[in-house]
Amino acid sequence: GRLVPEKGCVDLARAAGRAGVPVRFIGSGPCEAAIRKANPQAELAGWIPSEALPMEMRKARALVFPSRWYETGGLVCAEAMSQGLPVLASRHTGAAEWVRDGINGALFDSGDEAGLVKLMQWLTDDAVVKRISQAAHDTIRESPPSVDAHVNAILGVYEKVLTASE
Repeated sequence: GRLVPEKGCVDLARAAGRAGVPVRFIGSGPCEAAIRKANPQAELAGWIPSEALPMEMRKARALVFPSRWYETGGLVCAEAMSQGLPVLASRHTGAAEWVRDGINGALFDSGDEAGLVKLMQWLTDDAVVKRISQAAHDTIRESPPSVDAHVNAILGVYEKVLTASE
């Protein structure tokens, strides 16, 4: 994605360095120099073709979604889970709705670098990754995102609001 301050990319780079784990950024933007400064070992891959993204995800251990601002859906998180990739997401994002904390990924507070470091270290345990990877894949298989599911969820909210006011 776009490597901009509000996406939390520099926070992620710093946390990965403190956790002693590799981190790879896909995308580009004005934070590239800050990422390199925060973590000289961070890999910046630039933009890749969309058809290459599933293969990139299969090579990863987890997807981290550290946004500092409220983002809706976080489609990349659903895409990651469909590949069996656990997601670490900021609680301040719509993507947090996909994550069952400790089951198919984990949630952290935006800007909580120490919390993110702890979660990244948690994912160095192969048994943990195997368990939550399967749960991540199952999450999407059980409730795949679709336009129909989205519309039905919105209609359910409207129905609830309208019947509550009667």
